[in-house]
Amino acid sequence: MDDKTVTLRFGRKLIAEVGRQAVKDEEFEFPDLQLETMTRVTMEGLDGDNSALIGSVLPSVLGCRHLVQLDIVDCNMSPFTATLQFSELWQLQKLTITQTGLTSLHPSIGSLSKLQGMDLSHNALSCLPHTIQYCSNLEVLDIRHNVFPSLPGVLLRLSKLHTVKRSENRLMTGIAQYQSGTKFQPFDSKATPVNGKFNPNSLQFFCNKQLTTLGIDPWRYPSIVYGLRCIMADQQTHLHVCDYCGIARSDTEHGVWVTTLMYRFVENTYVPFRHYACSAQCAQKIYDKVQELSKKSEHEMDKQYIMECTAAATAAASEMTEDSSEINRTKKSRTNHGKRRRRMRICAIM
Repeated sequence: MDDKTVTLRFGRKLIAEVGRQAVKDEEFEFPDLQLETMTRVTMEGLDGDNSALIGSVLPSVLGCRHLVQLDIVDCNMSPFTATLQFSELWQLQKLTITQTGLTSLHPSIGSLSKLQGMDLSHNALSCLPHTIQYCSNLEVLDIRHNVFPSLPGVLLRLSKLHTVKRSENRLMTGIAQYQSGTKFQPFDSKATPVNGKFNPNSLQFFCNKQLTTLGIDPWRYPSIVYGLRCIMADQQTHLHVCDYCGIARSDTEHGVWVTTLMYRFVENTYVPFRHYACSAQCAQKIYDKVQELSKKSEHEMDKQYIMECTAAATAAASEMTEDSSEINRTKKSRTNHGKRRRRMRICAIM
């Protein structure tokens, strides 16, 4: 198949469109699409309950190793939150999951090291996994129309991230609300059932926690077999990483949530961030560090404001000078015109 683009529309039946050529329902056979060769896949929901159809196609889509762009729009993805793994989409550069009812993002999102743009708008997300820090090339993130109470502090680790679209969330609206709120909130451990995939006392989970503490990205090592990487990704759901010292703790251990206010990602707006700290000491260190960064940011803002004001004043003065010159030229022209008219009158009298 020469075309590398396919659109899958899910209604009562599955309709495929390869490039600009539609495949009729009666002729459609899913294996004939050769999804493993595709570079762009679009999944669109039409009407009715399409969960069964999506579930039958989703594993094949998530196995497309040549995929550069994946768009999932208006599909019910809530039953597949735990299985929405991205570990094989190594080439993916743009990801769109919108209007899907998604409540959480799988930690395997960290495997997308080439990802540049991600659109997660119009869902039910309230947080992002800490593994998103491994998406080192991410530049634009869209989380509009979700239920984020604050932005994850881990986003501050992404050096190339310059735009976060975050309107229509539950973020604090200003400095007054931040000052009246609780900056330090204890993180109470919760009972987590021990099952085949997660045991907080297992050697496997202990090793995973130590690797996370060391900042080792498991998706960058091909020597780690795919199945083990998937297990490690599942276990990351139960880990929190301290934003100061980097120590990983399981969600059965205590910690502290730190809320800060920073001037980042959007213009002329302070944004609330939520950080995890493994201890009260780290919580205070995070708060002090953010305060210092905020002061530097405010200083830079003041410098930029002064430069803009100076430039505006210079431009206004230049315009006034030009207007004054134009007025003088007009006056001079009128004076010369009057002199010529008087001369003409004198000549006519003589």
